[in-house]
Amino acid sequence: MTQTKATAKTKATAKTKATADAKAADDPQRNVSVTFYIPAVLRNRTRAAYRATADVERDTSWSDLVRKALVAEIERRERVHNGCIAYDGDDSPLPAGRPQR
Repeated sequence: MTQTKATAKTKATAKTKATADAKAADDPQRNVSVTFYIPAVLRNRTRAAYRATADVERDTSWSDLVRKALVAEIERRERVHNGCIAYDGDDSPLPAGRPQR
């Protein structure tokens, strides 16, 4: 791909993401796509658990299982670190790269 095409594609992708982010800001209940990285073994274990238990746990989809897991961890952190008060969310970017330890 030429540099011009690559630049145009990058700009188009950024514009699409900005549009999606703006729509999400208008409707906080709207689902948005999230990308993150986990070890393959964890993903595979989670998929196996989803397949084995989706009916009894009433998961409507793979996304529903992941959402439930995120909510459980967020609520635990709010309970432990924020006096059971929900953290205020926003759309500001998270820091890039791995956190410094």
